[in-house]
Amino acid sequence: MDDQQYTRSFEDAFDDGDIQKAVREVIEEYHINDAVITMPSAEDFGKNYMGKLHRLEITSKEKELTLNLILKLAPSEPEMSSFVPIDQIFEREINVYTKILETFDAVQENIPEVYKFRHAKCYKVVNEDVKKLLILEDLSVKDFRLVHKGESLDFPHTKLVITNLARLHALSFVLKKRNMDELSRMSDYVKEHHFGGLFQSYIQYVADITLSLIKDDTEIDKFKEYSKNIVDKFFEKRSSNLAHPYNVICHGDCWSNNLLFKYKGSEPVELRIIDWQASIFASPATDIAHFFFCSTESSLRNRCYPDILDIYYTELESQLKRMNCDVNECYPRDIFMQHVQKVFPHGLTMAMIALPFILSDKAESTNTIDLIKHKKVKVDKKCEKRLMGVVSDFVKFELI
Repeated sequence: MDDQQYTRSFEDAFDDGDIQKAVREVIEEYHINDAVITMPSAEDFGKNYMGKLHRLEITSKEKELTLNLILKLAPSEPEMSSFVPIDQIFEREINVYTKILETFDAVQENIPEVYKFRHAKCYKVVNEDVKKLLILEDLSVKDFRLVHKGESLDFPHTKLVITNLARLHALSFVLKKRNMDELSRMSDYVKEHHFGGLFQSYIQYVADITLSLIKDDTEIDKFKEYSKNIVDKFFEKRSSNLAHPYNVICHGDCWSNNLLFKYKGSEPVELRIIDWQASIFASPATDIAHFFFCSTESSLRNRCYPDILDIYYTELESQLKRMNCDVNECYPRDIFMQHVQKVFPHGLTMAMIALPFILSDKAESTNTIDLIKHKKVKVDKKCEKRLMGVVSDFVKFELI
């Protein structure tokens, strides 16, 4: 290790001993003796609401090797804990990468590569009480990228996401058949966490805003009925009790900013789903609803709603068959359609919670917690159009 070189930007950004140690362990695992560690930028290249992200590059001339990494750190702002349990959700993501996804890789090892559920490689984690860190594969060097924040997804993107969700969910059904005890242990890693009072008051706040924007009398009546006890309904729709015994490991936060696409020309051909901090053990319909109503336009949903359900179920059936399981035993279609009716309203609540931030430029540059705490979350015209489209679709599809 005597020949390792650290650039000044890396030392300045990461003088923390735990982070230095984790990076050194990655270097040692690859038996690199001449590592040069650099950062493409002295600043962090981006962040999400529940983590701070930095790019890191490790190169070795001797091994002719370059490792492009993402360092993801838990946010240090104490006020975030008043909104969500930061330590718990970060530990949840660590468990997903190190326990759940590794198990899923073994479950699907014998099917062709083209049909596997693929995810970012996890190189190293730090899971201490005072420090939590993930070192992940930087997928941008493989030409995976996000769509523009707030951009709604068209049918090719939507089909690719729905197909991948079916492949993800299939792995739980297969594991249930092969080793129910193992699936039960994995479900413990993603038990629903306790959300702070600030989060719960925010749900009620955005429900009140949504109601004030609705113009149609029928939609007003339907929404008023749905929004009674809206906080309790949020947790009910995510509950494993609702879907037993058909629960699966769900991503739990499937919207466009957690989706990395790779393209052939203008056509999306591969997908990686990132940010697993909200993962839960729940109905497969939870992920579909969250994605479909937070990341698409009403015009697409009205054209393709039945098709999307068919695409999901057909791919689930095919993926289960590839692993010698029968969809009629694992997740009968009539049960799936019951879940659509019971669970899809979760997508309405998630749209109310998320769309003001997904579509707001202000939320990108302002402290998220301050906006929520002081009830300064605004619904601009663009957000109002998307949100009212969601409400109208829920009434039209007879989901509320």
